[in-house]
Amino acid sequence: MPPINRCIVITSIYAPGEAVRCFAALPDWPLVVVADRKTPRDWQLAGARLGFTGPTVRQERNGHDCMDDFRSELPLFLEAENMMAVIGAAVRAGASFGDNLHRVYTRLVGKGFVGAEEMTLVDAWLEDVTALS
Repeated sequence: MPPINRCIVITSIYAPGEAVRCFAALPDWPLVVVADRKTPRDWQLAGARLGFTGPTVRQERNGHDCMDDFRSELPLFLEAENMMAVIGAAVRAGASFGDNLHRVYTRLVGKGFVGAEEMTLVDAWLEDVTALS
């Protein structure tokens, strides 16, 4: 087997869905699925490499209030339809993934769905991905 220079790595506790099948179909991007005890033992998908492993780190959660978390996320759930309309209107057929992602986030910031600081992260991520290509 040739060495892998770049790949998509995901974790999953569900059977492969549409997004995972799309990842597996990308040419020149091997899909590696890291599975654990919750992943179905019959998980399989042509073009994907599956490996089972136990936890290798221990997460220490910061103190938080679940109800405060819920309250802060509630507007997103109530506005999901509007958010999807904004995203759908921003995406352009034939545009690159990076151009569409930037356009989507610009519109989400403009509509107040996400904070302006997200654009810094989006731009940095797109720059990193471009450098890897």
